[in-house]
Parts: sequence; structure tokens; C-alpha cells
Amino acid sequence: MYFAWIRVKGKLIRRNLKTKSLSVARLKLAGFEKSGRQRARNATAVIEGKMTFDDALSVFKQRLKANPQP
Repeated sequence: MYFAWIRVKGKLIRRNLKTKSLSVARLKLAGFEKSGRQRARNATAVIEGKMTFDDALSVFKQRLKANPQP
């Protein structure tokens, strides 16, 4: 099994990539890194109060996915 360890804004994030193939792991790592950095960017935008509608929509979708009961 391959695991991803990335550092985003000083925080270490580890995740199982759930594959035994190196080529598939590299593809999943790129997607995981992109989504991790995007989440950090969205969190910063929420704190600073500067965001676009698209950023606000993605934050809303993430929160809805985490807790489907409003």
C-alpha cells in the first residue's frame, strides 16, 4: 500500500492512497495534494472574509458533506 504525506501550511497530512500500483499512487497523490492545498486556501479566505462565490460554494459543499443534517 502507498501512503501520501504532504505538508500544507506547516501541518502534516497523511492519507492512505489505497493502491499497490506506483503509477496509480502518483496520480492519486497529485489529486490529494491539489485538494489539500485548495481546502487550506478556502479556509484562509473564510477567515480573512475575502472570497468569491465559487469559494463560498465549495466551503458550503464541504460542510454539507461533513454534516448532512442542517
